[in-house]
Parts: sequence; structure tokens; C-alpha cells
Amino acid sequence: MGVACLCSIITCAVYDFKARYALLVIMASGLWASNGLSLAYASSTFTTMTAEVRGISLAFVNAMLIRGLQGNLAQIYGSYLFPSKDSPKYLMGFGVISGLCFTGVLSYLALFVLLKRPTARR
Repeated sequence: MGVACLCSIITCAVYDFKARYALLVIMASGLWASNGLSLAYASSTFTTMTAEVRGISLAFVNAMLIRGLQGNLAQIYGSYLFPSKDSPKYLMGFGVISGLCFTGVLSYLALFVLLKRPTARR
């Protein structure tokens, strides 16, 4: 997620099409890698819940997928973030993606600290 955030920020500053394309490929790989990790993390964190609650929670995580970038919500708001009048820079779209990725990084860090299991003392 951090790599995706960094690539999205750099995409806002770089206007060479070849460099932007390479950055978008790296950004997409960072986002897709975080999808699997977020679902795995959620399923291992939700083990103490009942089966019904765990199923609903995983469906919610899958639908929202932490920041909605690649979840089902992206189909709704994506066209509004990248209007043709902003072409070819699309600063609003990449700025929103950068902010959402940064929020995702902060969420992962907060969850890591808050949900850390205390180790048993021997």
C-alpha cells in the first residue's frame, strides 16, 4: 500500500507518458497485493466471531476493500474522479488515490498496533 501511495504521488508530479505508465503498473501491483493481504488479515482477525458475523464482516471488507480503490465502489466514483477536462494530468483523481492509499497505510498501522495480541510471559 505504501508503494502504491508513493507511485500515485509521483504520478501527480511526472508528466512523461512512459514514466507514468510504468508508475501506474507498479501502483496497481501494490494495490492488488494489498487486497489479498487485507482479506487474509481480516479473516485471521475475525476467527473469534460467529460464522454468520464473520461471513458478513468478510463480505463487507471485500466490498469496501479498505479504501474502496479496487473494491466495488470504484466503479461508482471512478468516472467522476477522472473527468476528460482534467486530461492528461488527472491531478484530482491521482490526488484522491494518493490520499486513500495514505489512509490505508495509516489504517494498517493502527490495526497492527491496536490488535496486536499480548505475548504470554514465562
